[in-house]
Amino acid sequence: MKKRKKMKKGKRGLVQSYLVWILIALAFLAIMIVLIFILKEKGFDLVEKIKNIFRFR
Repeated sequence: MKKRKKMKKGKRGLVQSYLVWILIALAFLAIMIVLIFILKEKGFDLVEKIKNIFRFR
């Protein structure tokens, strides 16, 4: 006879909650990348401005 492994009831919900947060993070990252490319096309160099903020001269 095969023994079936008992799955905890809360385990499935835990995976689903992590999946939601991972999807939200990926969507946010995609939006930020698109915004950076749009700003570069319009002449705003966002990366250079951020570098200048943290440059201590």
